[in-house]
Amino acid sequence: MRRKKQCSLGDTQKTDAVRRHLKDGIPVSQIANDLDVQPTMIHNWSNTALARLEYFFGSPSFLMNRFARDASGNLEKSDERQESP
Repeated sequence: MRRKKQCSLGDTQKTDAVRRHLKDGIPVSQIANDLDVQPTMIHNWSNTALARLEYFFGSPSFLMNRFARDASGNLEKSDERQESP
């Protein structure tokens, strides 16, 4: 069995891979072969996406507590970690 190279895919490619698996029902093994990555990587990306759904559906105040504006007005991740209720 050959060893696959280290993954250097961008966020868009990872998102597309997860979408193809979850929405289109394409087998993980096929997507992994297409991208030349281990199937475990696709499963990890899917699990990460599903675990973060609560942030997508979370209240705006919860999201604003996770991010703070810097001096230029840009959003940056807050150092304080707050647990969701």
